[in-house]
Amino acid sequence: VVCDPDTNPVAGEFVLVCINNERCIIKEYITERDGLLHLLSVNSGERLTLELSDVTAIVPIIEILPPSRRVIEVPIFDV
Repeated sequence: VVCDPDTNPVAGEFVLVCINNERCIIKEYITERDGLLHLLSVNSGERLTLELSDVTAIVPIIEILPPSRRVIEVPIFDV
C-alpha cells in the first residue's frame, strides 16, 4: 500500500491504523468522535470501534499496488 502521512483521513477512504505500536490494520475510515475511532472492515463490512488513546497512527491510503506493478530496485555496481 502507498500512504500519505501528510493528509487527514476522509470518511469512506481506506486507512492504515496502527494500534499501540504492536500491529497495523487496513480499514475503511468512518469518523473520530468522543475519543473513539470508528472503522469498517474492508472485507466483511463489520464495524470496529477503537479507543483513540490506543491508536498510534491513522494514515490515509492513496494507492494499492498489485504485485505485478511493484518495482524492486537492485543496485548496479561497476566492476
